[in-house]
Amino acid sequence: PAPCRMVPGSTAFQDFTQETRSVAAFGSLTRYLTEQWDVTAGLRYSMDDKDVDIAHYNAPGAAPPFTNVFGTNIIGPQQRSDRNATWSANSRYRFTDSLMGFVTVGTGFKSGGFNATRVAVGTPVEFEDEESISYEAGIKSTWLDQRLQLNATAYWTVL
Repeated sequence: PAPCRMVPGSTAFQDFTQETRSVAAFGSLTRYLTEQWDVTAGLRYSMDDKDVDIAHYNAPGAAPPFTNVFGTNIIGPQQRSDRNATWSANSRYRFTDSLMGFVTVGTGFKSGGFNATRVAVGTPVEFEDEESISYEAGIKSTWLDQRLQLNATAYWTVL
């Protein structure tokens, strides 16, 4: 096949307008089991609403090789709504005044949306939301009369 070449008058336009409304409520509660040990639980509820209008088109007079690859693709108005609750739990233990260990587990969420990139007619423009769970463990410490701080954390996230 012949390569697609831009020639004078071969201009492509992309109109992508998106409006997002996002609302979230969150809170956490810490319970002190002893002077050295506490646990924290958190909860977040989020609502995302997205409205988009997408149109891809070529200027009049565009050359046929160009228009065959980048044809007019008026997708029009689309909308989506995502609702999700995420949580987290954490436990901390203070071994000494200068050494603390912790573990955390929590979920995450990213709402879906729309791809602004120009695509061929019939190609989906909407992408789904993403969820994750993460695990974390570590220590925090101070040394030399708090002139040196040493922290280490290991984490693992599953998408």
